[in-house]
Amino acid sequence: MLPSVAFAVICDASLDVRRPFAETSETKLAEFETIKAAYSAHDFRHLYAVTEYRKDKDIYRLSKLLGHASIQVTETYLRGLGEVEI
Repeated sequence: MLPSVAFAVICDASLDVRRPFAETSETKLAEFETIKAAYSAHDFRHLYAVTEYRKDKDIYRLSKLLGHASIQVTETYLRGLGEVEI
């Protein structure tokens, strides 16, 4: 469930309520002046993941927080972000 404020912003930006970022560029919300920079939902997820991982390097905790099906998914995710070595 989305907070009513988030729902209103998505509607005001003429985005698809079910998939607000599916067919938009990363700059759509910045152009609408909802945010001041061009960040995507994935950028925020990556920031969250890296911030949480750096707290204690607990990949199992991070995997649960991100809702990944397996620890391998989290390892691949962190490797792609440059946080863990192969």
